[in-house]
Amino acid sequence: MGRLLQVSTLVANVLVIGLFALVFNALNPFIETADTDAESEPKTQQEIDVQRDLLISLWASQGLTNVSNIVEEGDAVLSNSSSTIEQLKKVAEKSNKAANMIGYIEEEYADYIRENSRYDFVTEKVAPAHTAYVTLSNSLKDIRNKAYLELGKRLEKTGNLGAAFFYYRDAYRLSVFDKGSEVGTRYKAEQEMKRLLGVNDVESFVSWQ
Repeated sequence: MGRLLQVSTLVANVLVIGLFALVFNALNPFIETADTDAESEPKTQQEIDVQRDLLISLWASQGLTNVSNIVEEGDAVLSNSSSTIEQLKKVAEKSNKAANMIGYIEEEYADYIRENSRYDFVTEKVAPAHTAYVTLSNSLKDIRNKAYLELGKRLEKTGNLGAAFFYYRDAYRLSVFDKGSEVGTRYKAEQEMKRLLGVNDVESFVSWQ
């Protein structure tokens, strides 16, 4: 009698599981279609407006920046050994903001190139402008990273080793990983952090080449 009850219970469980599977399979096409349609829908005008308003709010207090002036100012501050900590912070902030602004233009070129990557005649026409924006953005980021590296050195001289370490870290993490030599900002920043931590015996990566 007990064995018969167990068999009956097992059969009932199998039937219930089978029923759930049938229901799920029946609904699944509708679920997948709904997800796919949601992903394929273009942005609505409302979504575009919300995104624009968020960006306006983000940059409202900072305003626009003349990129050529920022590059000139950045080079001047970095080449002046008497530049103050505040001047270095300001030029790092300005160059970072300008790089972001350039990025808003560059990313559209990058998207267009990706979308048309199979058509060489299209990408060849678009590539020069894209490359120019990337080069300009990288120049601004290089100013920012060098300013962070110099900020670390200045703060270390004041005895603020904790702040110095994290400015070195910013210069390190934001710079290009592989510069192919020991003169890059990333490599230099890593050496400063290693020195502060007393781990100079750890070999640093330079380049895969």
